[in-house]
Amino acid sequence: MSSIFYVTLFLALVLCNASIDPGNEFNKAMDRIDDSESTNAIHVQLNLPSINSMKVHFKCTEGGSFDVATDKSYTWGAEIGEKCEVTYRNLSASIVARGSDDLNSISYWLIKLDGFYHSSDNKSWEIRVHWKIPQNGTLKSNAALI
Repeated sequence: MSSIFYVTLFLALVLCNASIDPGNEFNKAMDRIDDSESTNAIHVQLNLPSINSMKVHFKCTEGGSFDVATDKSYTWGAEIGEKCEVTYRNLSASIVARGSDDLNSISYWLIKLDGFYHSSDNKSWEIRVHWKIPQNGTLKSNAALI
């Protein structure tokens, strides 16, 4: 056989051998990265009436400003103390999206018309914040919310 064949075979074996990860350290390292990112996160799930493609606006200390559709969810990374101002139509609320009780976990929020529900395990929910109704006590197009 020609020497080019042996050189190619040698290089293939070297490259294959170099790609073997003893103890699967690469995957373990990736798992640690994924775990560390997921423990410093906030996940919001919106469950609001969809009216004319209306979105919910968030303005957060770390997460910045962003809009989420009324039937969608959104996740972002944040440290303890993340605060958000949230507006939907002419309703508003202020929340501590990731508080001191959210150590080493994802902070889950479910947002509905009656308020903001919080969970640290995505199973048990507690209402934490209610929407602020405007000073005049009326909503824009009340009938559209029913």
